[in-house]
Amino acid sequence: MADEPLLLEESARRKLDQLTFVPSKVRSGAIKGERRSKKRGTSIEFADYRDYAPGDDLRRLDWNVYARLERPYIKLLEDEEDLAVHLLLDASASMDWPNDGDINLNKGLYARRLFAGLGYVGLSNNDRVMMAAANDQGVEYFGPSRGRGQGLAMLRYAHTIKARGVTDLNVVLKDYAVRASRPGMLFVISDMFSPTGYMDGLNLLIGKGYEVTILH
Repeated sequence: MADEPLLLEESARRKLDQLTFVPSKVRSGAIKGERRSKKRGTSIEFADYRDYAPGDDLRRLDWNVYARLERPYIKLLEDEEDLAVHLLLDASASMDWPNDGDINLNKGLYARRLFAGLGYVGLSNNDRVMMAAANDQGVEYFGPSRGRGQGLAMLRYAHTIKARGVTDLNVVLKDYAVRASRPGMLFVISDMFSPTGYMDGLNLLIGKGYEVTILH
């Protein structure tokens, strides 16, 4: 791993800074949060609460609620929108191809660069980002997090992911549908090689309200 290229060069990050996620089906404003609305001419007032996530502005913590419930909650404002971005990476051995010659041609490296790039876009826009990488050793999670301040930790996480074994996508997708607390945009990065297929898992996620995009 020591001689592996950077997942996101500075030039790539500058280009990614110009991007944002725009859901076509999931209502990003269903739970309002850090994403600032483009609406103008309206007042910004208190609307609701949501759970604290690493990277949130601590000035938005409601200490009175914390004292009563012993759980950190963030104040939400009207005219702010919250988008949940879920990223799921297939880290099975079949993704590590070709594994000789130029490493820049490796499918797994391309996948992790895409994984990290999407995570960077979400964090840069203060979206609620949840990332997961699955192989035969289980699923390793990062998040939920938000904010540019989490970018370095996210890149370190993505850099340490290793492709190994066989990933049963159906099992992983079903488990994710049960585990994740809130639907949103879900990107699945995989070669789609799975011993039991993947449609049952995808259908379960879609049924729970996820806007699923497969990056094959």
